[in-house]
Amino acid sequence: MDILTTVRSIQLMAEDEVGERVRQYLSRRMIPVVLSGDFETLEFNVSYQTISRPEDESFNVKDWWAYEAIILDDGQLVARDDGRSLGLSMDNLKEHAEQYTEVTTFIARDFPVTDVNTELEERHSWRWRDGARGIGELWTRVMIGGALPGDSTVAPDVSVGRELSITAGAADGIHSGEDQRRISYHSWSFADFQGEYGVSEGTRTEIVINNPANEWMDYDILTVYADRDLSTIHEIYDDLLASPVGISAVAEIKSQLVPSDWFNIEKYTLNSLLSYSVRYADDGNGFEETCYRYARTELGRTGEELERVDGATALARCTELFSG
Repeated sequence: MDILTTVRSIQLMAEDEVGERVRQYLSRRMIPVVLSGDFETLEFNVSYQTISRPEDESFNVKDWWAYEAIILDDGQLVARDDGRSLGLSMDNLKEHAEQYTEVTTFIARDFPVTDVNTELEERHSWRWRDGARGIGELWTRVMIGGALPGDSTVAPDVSVGRELSITAGAADGIHSGEDQRRISYHSWSFADFQGEYGVSEGTRTEIVINNPANEWMDYDILTVYADRDLSTIHEIYDDLLASPVGISAVAEIKSQLVPSDWFNIEKYTLNSLLSYSVRYADDGNGFEETCYRYARTELGRTGEELERVDGATALARCTELFSG
């Protein structure tokens, strides 16, 4: 009961701070521990989300913040560094969670293509490292995605689509470089999503632009986020539809990279994860290529490495595996 009273008090404090009702989410790992009653201290995650509300004529906005690995002892918040009891406050939760994250997300209410979502997100995160708190990351993201026009269903219960996520990030020791851009393309198939373990199949192409000199997809993401101009977002979406994806597009993707950039192409099946990984060497001396095959566990997670091929034959091997 002390624990339940404490988490309810935290929710009320959160609502008081933002001036509106919030949804509270507790980590699932907390539930069996609390029900067992067999613990002295409890470490758990808790997050909050405001209800989506209109921001302007085109976008709604919602806020989300999360506290990871909060430590409670007999219902009291405990300091991570020295174990002393602390007063319950939002500032203390932020300071003594193992990681604290806050996110603001703008969601477009309409888009000219059916089933396409548009989200603009700014994320700040702090975490404990080496016994001290530091700024972990600060980044802004534009996400556009959904079912492809005219191709949302290729077979019963199979949905095909594409999603673009472009991230401009700056960080202290986690991501390198203020100008890093991460571009992710996803195509998906949910044909087996309702299987015994909820394991889906699909493919993903992810490109990471580490070199500021690379002009591919070089949008001013901070301005896109701040202005929320749908015409600019429409142009980005058109570029998305024209961009290369998949194992057959390796040569075209390579032609867009410069030293320090890299990409992965992955295919998920019910039993395995196939991954073709390419990095343009930092010194400019060509590409480093690897083909991996991993087992998948019953819950869909990556399991044992079953096969690895490096070098010039990696693409041929992964092309063979992807077609199987």
